[in-house]
Amino acid sequence: MTEVAFHVNVPDLLGYACRLIRKGYLLGMSMLVVGDARQVALLNKQLWSMRSVDFVPHCLGSEEHATVVRSAVVLTDDEAQGQARGFDVLVNLSGNMPSAYASFDKIFEVVSVADADLEAARQRWRAYLQAGLAPKRHEIQP
Repeated sequence: MTEVAFHVNVPDLLGYACRLIRKGYLLGMSMLVVGDARQVALLNKQLWSMRSVDFVPHCLGSEEHATVVRSAVVLTDDEAQGQARGFDVLVNLSGNMPSAYASFDKIFEVVSVADADLEAARQRWRAYLQAGLAPKRHEIQP
């Protein structure tokens, strides 16, 4: 059964996502990271600018197929790009409920402090409950 964890009240969404992705990568997890096009572009830039000892090899979902299938971490604004390939983890930065949530072992919902993000997260929480999952909440302290 898919484990769902909401990381809530994140003051620096992309910085937190970088740390979460790095931790998952170091644990050997393959990760699909979904956000809007702007988030993906900024996250890609932040991941490339991490210190060399913290670097996480990754690619964009729009890169060549051969690159995407060999990458442990794929950043995309289109969740469907990851459905053809099995990933262990989905890191969801978007406000949308992932359509293929059951195909992941874990889902990390990263939610900022913005009211709109919190409301969208509440809706996703209810949708996960209706799907028979038991999401967990991790309150991020500033």
